[in-house]
Amino acid sequence: MRRAGPNQGNQRRSGITLTDQARQALIAVARRSAAIERGGLLVGFREGSNILVEDILEVPDTRAGRTTYLRRESPARAALDAYLARPGTDKLVGYVGEWHTHPQPVGPSAVDEAAMRAMVRANRRTVGLIVAALDDDLRTVQLHGLVSAAPTPWTRVAGRWVETSPQTA
Repeated sequence: MRRAGPNQGNQRRSGITLTDQARQALIAVARRSAAIERGGLLVGFREGSNILVEDILEVPDTRAGRTTYLRRESPARAALDAYLARPGTDKLVGYVGEWHTHPQPVGPSAVDEAAMRAMVRANRRTVGLIVAALDDDLRTVQLHGLVSAAPTPWTRVAGRWVETSPQTA
């Protein structure tokens, strides 16, 4: 596994860790996303304020466009339920966030940041967002992660950027 957000020194910081399977799946779907955005769910588990992503689930949006993707609740719930019902699925694995593609080399937008805050409020737990941004060469994919910790009664919901290096697999 590779860490998307390195811890520095002895400080424990939140971050996203992807299995090679999840990383390769994100890269593959981003490379198929030159015309429209695609997205879905991150599946894994939490370890403190860190998110460990084991797999991604694609949730189609029939109204998606080059700069829009909206994860629909009903198909997302069906995809997650089907995944978790598979024999041998670890009982600790579950929903840990969302992902989507950008068919251009840009990270999370202001709309993405607002959606992230809404996800945290709805889940009341630490969640992650990964944007898989396709570079102009239609091959290189940059993974941008955003982690937001669950809100407490005295803090505002805020996110922190976690940049990853470009992938050219």
